[in-house]
Amino acid sequence: MQTFDNVSYSLPPIDRKCFTVIAKDCSVEQNFLILAAKNNERSTIRMYLSNKYKIELIPGEDGITVQINGKQVPITRSEPYTQNMQRGNKEIELFSITFNGVYYRLEANKFGVSLSTDGNGFGVEVEEYFTGKVCGICGDNNGDASNEFRAPNGSVFRNSNPFAYSYVLKDANCEPQSDWDNDNDLL
Repeated sequence: MQTFDNVSYSLPPIDRKCFTVIAKDCSVEQNFLILAAKNNERSTIRMYLSNKYKIELIPGEDGITVQINGKQVPITRSEPYTQNMQRGNKEIELFSITFNGVYYRLEANKFGVSLSTDGNGFGVEVEEYFTGKVCGICGDNNGDASNEFRAPNGSVFRNSNPFAYSYVLKDANCEPQSDWDNDNDLL
């Protein structure tokens, strides 16, 4: 994993049923939330935009299935997907998803975020506006590589494992492991 501030670290083992916060707009606006779960070497990705759109990229035997708000959307090289909204007599693009034969690219310029994935790995980019306004296992994007392992509650860890575990969504499908809470690793 490489953070927005160019700190590289290895992710610890996380149960495949558990989603982890990759990047989130942690400002009051909360424009986006990106989650991922690994199943073997493949990554299922969920992106929420403005609490209105849930976009899922789900790897399978035949490639990646794309769902928007629970509805499957076909995307091919020649047929990208674009979500627009009408504002007066003007149509505004909210986000688009393209496929180049290897990577799917979700560009949500209206929300300041983009994501690329081939189903195995992924990359996330945020606009300059989000400097210091994001959180998740990709870091805070504040231009400072020190104190990079900041948990959702503001605590800073010395090592990456408890930092990564602090962003795992613990719910009915995800059972926390005993080594996930390591307050001894705090700075």
